[in-house]
Amino acid sequence: MGKIIYVNGTLVIDTPYFKYKEASSINETPPEGAEIWEPNRVGSIFIINDDEPQSIFNEYYAKGDVTANYEGVELLYKTYKDVHKDYQERISDIESVIKVKIETDTQQEILFKLLYLSIVTSLETFISDIILTAITESEERFEKYYDQFIFNKNKRDKLDNLLREGRIGKREQEIIEHAQKLSYSKIDNINNSFCSIFSLDIKVETSKIATHIRNRDLIAHKNGRTKDAKYMKFDEADLQNLIADTNHFVNQIMGAIYSTDKSL
Repeated sequence: MGKIIYVNGTLVIDTPYFKYKEASSINETPPEGAEIWEPNRVGSIFIINDDEPQSIFNEYYAKGDVTANYEGVELLYKTYKDVHKDYQERISDIESVIKVKIETDTQQEILFKLLYLSIVTSLETFISDIILTAITESEERFEKYYDQFIFNKNKRDKLDNLLREGRIGKREQEIIEHAQKLSYSKIDNINNSFCSIFSLDIKVETSKIATHIRNRDLIAHKNGRTKDAKYMKFDEADLQNLIADTNHFVNQIMGAIYSTDKSL
């Protein structure tokens, strides 16, 4: 998918949905094997925008400057360490709220229930970001995701048509959006994702996380009401235990990733 591109002028990136393997400005001559792009705007400018997105695996070399009107989509510029740091920051913010004392017991119960939900969704966001980081840093993993996680025939036909039409960037955007929307609220989905994409199993006991995810589903979809028509209640100790479990799970994932790739 990825190509070496030489822009015979100035490259302007006018879309937040953009990533590249390499970008270099002020190159008098194109590198070997480069595809030459002539300016598509006046003033010797080539603009990349949302209308025809380009492959995130391209390398860009420009005769003039390389400038961007956006800093880029945060998810596409993360490293595994950035993903872990974001998770830790979210949990730290939640812990500061746990210590807030509310006037009535009812209000305190509502707050703790919402915080329980927020902790579990922070874990789900971490997993989603890790998967997205993995598939956008490697063409092999990107195609593995397409092969193993996109099952809908109409969706695959659409992606295959985009590939035949040479609209590589649009195809990649569609796959990235699919990865962002994939549900990680089931422990089997989490295990399958890491096993397939990273070729590793999560060597950690998952029953506690599975229970927390089920509780999260009850809170999100039933306001915490169980089958016996009672409402779930949590105290500060419950939330701290939940954080300990999610932290342990996250640390196990990070340890497995780093043991797989020593360069990280």
